Amino acid sequence: MNNFNVESLSKVFEGKDAVISLLPILSLEAQAIAIEAAIAAGVKRFIPSEYGSDSTSRWAPFEAKKKYLDYPKSREDAISWTGLITGPFFDWVGRALVAILANTAKTANKLVSVESFTTTQSEALAVLEKATGTEWARTEIPVEEMRAEAFKLLSEGDVANGGAKVIASVVFGKEALEDHSHLGTAQSNKELGLPSETAEETVQWVLKSLE
Repeated sequence: MNNFNVESLSKVFEGKDAVISLLPILSLEAQAIAIEAAIAAGVKRFIPSEYGSDSTSRWAPFEAKKKYLDYPKSREDAISWTGLITGPFFDWVGRALVAILANTAKTANKLVSVESFTTTQSEALAVLEKATGTEWARTEIPVEEMRAEAFKLLSEGDVANGGAKVIASVVFGKEALEDHSHLGTAQSNKELGLPSETAEETVQWVLKSLE
């Protein structure tokens, strides 16, 4: 990280129209440096590292990540930004990023939520069993139990495993924490020209690609 500073990064960013941040969550403190470097280089659009759940959610585990969105908001006078919310990674994230950069006026200075489809654990399992012709073994774990274990691991400093369990409890829980309809997901898909898909056709495509 010795070269991760405004001076060195701004040289890399010179002549670029956009910078897409892929920093992992444990390195997001450095994102402000990338934003300042982009501004110094005259970059027009910065896309912060999101690509998951809604960081503005009311749920406590997202509180720590909200501040990383506050910084690009505070620099809107110098550079525009777009945060991409995708939910769990069934989505074609790269396709959505290309669409955002092709529609800069519509996507400036806001969160954009997209999705390929909405599914459930039961539907995904049924699709897999149908596609593979195999009955899968099931192990049922209460979400509350998983969440408690997640917070225990986080309190012990195990961010990797604790974070993974937090994400799983968000995705699999009954509170609809992965419902991003309030962000206008359907409208964003339409405006960006992103195709709709189904869980079944996506699973079949993935399995075929593994043959």
